[in-house]
Amino acid sequence: MEILIVDDNIAIQHTLTFLISKLPGCTVAGRCGSIAEASTFLGSTSVDLVLLDIELQDGTGFELLDALPDINFKVIFITAFDQHAIKAIKTGALDYLLKPVDEEEFRAAITRAGRQARQSAEQLSIAREHMSPTPVSNRIVLREYNVIRVLSYNDILYCYSHNGYTNFFLTDNRKITVSRSIKEYEQMLPPSVFIRVHQSYIININYIDFYNREGFIVLKNSLEVPVSVRKREEVVKTITNL
Repeated sequence: MEILIVDDNIAIQHTLTFLISKLPGCTVAGRCGSIAEASTFLGSTSVDLVLLDIELQDGTGFELLDALPDINFKVIFITAFDQHAIKAIKTGALDYLLKPVDEEEFRAAITRAGRQARQSAEQLSIAREHMSPTPVSNRIVLREYNVIRVLSYNDILYCYSHNGYTNFFLTDNRKITVSRSIKEYEQMLPPSVFIRVHQSYIININYIDFYNREGFIVLKNSLEVPVSVRKREEVVKTITNL
């Protein structure tokens, strides 16, 4: 696997080079410290994977991807602990590593990159849309095993957590199961559209029919969803404002 490192921190470049050298079958194709340098490099050299810093001195990693006529490589984003950037990357079902890069996490990310198909332009577009301070996107990407699915928020009726997996139940009666916790999706899904009503349930507020004060919500498909005691006041306020 030929890997390009794009990061404006020389120390991180050295760390990533060292970690790549320890992986059989992986080589450093090049190291770039700016969007301009990386754009020139990728215009003349084919690589399999780009380790891409989110924040570079002359712009963002997404600006580099926007500048390329074709993205024929896989991407793993490298970022400091920036909750907004991480949320955007997760919403696009993309992979990332946090600085300082942990060796075990690095090895696992490279292994995943070797197994998975190249990310789609739509995934990158959705993540980029969510990087905006006021996201305009109403879409989320779900990775179901090795299948990538793009959903509009309007497609999602409710989410149900079971055994560490999150099941998305859709308005067309499909179910999509993903191996992320419901807590992660609570952070990703906008509170203007979704509300977590129970430790196991997130619902789309646009599909609420009515709230029964005995402690459950009835959705427009007649499904009864339990509401935990600590969430009841919040749910009543949300429904009152619909």
